[in-house]
Amino acid sequence: MSLRNNILLITDEQVFSSKLYEKLVLLREKDSLYTLSYEEASKQAKTIEAKVIILHEHEIKNKTLNLIVDLKELDKDKNRSLILAAESKDRDFILSAYDEGVCEHFYTSDVDFEVLLRLLNCIKNNIVKSCYNRDKNIMEKVGLIDEDTGLYKYKYAELIINEELEKTKNNGIFLALSPEENGKSTFSLLKMTTALKSSVRCDDIVIHANGMKFYIYLKNTDLHGAAVVLNKIKDIYDSEYKIKAGICDVKYKDFERVERDALSALGEALLTNEEFVFYQDKEPDGEDWVVEEPENTSNKNFKLFHQTYQKKLERVIIPVFFRLQKAYEERLFNTKVEQYTEENKSVFRLKNENQTSTLKVIYPGFAKVLIQITHEGLNTPENQEMTLPLKQIDQKLLVSIVESFIKEFKSTL
Repeated sequence: MSLRNNILLITDEQVFSSKLYEKLVLLREKDSLYTLSYEEASKQAKTIEAKVIILHEHEIKNKTLNLIVDLKELDKDKNRSLILAAESKDRDFILSAYDEGVCEHFYTSDVDFEVLLRLLNCIKNNIVKSCYNRDKNIMEKVGLIDEDTGLYKYKYAELIINEELEKTKNNGIFLALSPEENGKSTFSLLKMTTALKSSVRCDDIVIHANGMKFYIYLKNTDLHGAAVVLNKIKDIYDSEYKIKAGICDVKYKDFERVERDALSALGEALLTNEEFVFYQDKEPDGEDWVVEEPENTSNKNFKLFHQTYQKKLERVIIPVFFRLQKAYEERLFNTKVEQYTEENKSVFRLKNENQTSTLKVIYPGFAKVLIQITHEGLNTPENQEMTLPLKQIDQKLLVSIVESFIKEFKSTL
């Protein structure tokens, strides 16, 4: 923190300056509160080496809002925090102030510690911003970050991803993104990088792999979370613009493996015109499985079957249910489409005021799954129940079963 003029107060009421100083009991002798009037602020605010600016509400509220806009324009390169000291608890005014660029606010009637908390929060944020800008400048100078996009360069992808995989103990999801073939002619690198930065968390890793291809490592995230991020990117870029994704988990993998798996899935997404494809390892050959009754099955085989079910859950059931929910939730009139997954049960449900239809995929253990279909309402189709070998459950079969279930539901509308 600068030792001179740490805090800049802008007010047209000198009495308020004295009252505020009394509240800021944390100030040390080497810290100072410098005061400017509204008229002086537009000319001198930029030259004051303050870390925090406190703007006292003017009796003409528009004058305050206009000054916030001017200060943010003057303050582009300084990254100072702007706090509003509000006289009135006018919700619309406070929200407008946040829209224009303040990062905190307090009321002039607040007790001392309330004011201190907001001031300390802004000082803390400034320290974080300073550290971020310092690290970013260093990474740009050594070439880790592309100056145009602000993303990591592919040249250092292996180093960065392997380091992060070690830190997170191989937990999370890896995505490879690319526009579909027809969209490459209108692709905008600026729009895409903006969408990516706006959709991921600060500790996720985004890499510019080449001109139109990007990698994202989402830490501590499951497939549902990855799909949410993907939809957010698409909506920010352009909801009509088709971005394809190959997705894979990162368990027991290094960068070379996750890149290969994600690109394999991306290639399949581009070929099949799917929004995204989750990479699936080759399953054991069907002849390797022996379907036995529980009492004749060893504990070792039980664990093996359960591991296979978990793979089917992550790579077949969850992606299919999620994709079909998104596909039908706007196509079925006055119908709520919902799906969820528990440890040994996945549910896909269609519900309107006259009928509820539910499809459940249940894992009772060992080498099979139970599929139950129930319809509740007037003139409903017959309920069904079927048992299928675990090894037969793939995306194509499950999509067929769920879409047949949806057709039965629609037949009663």
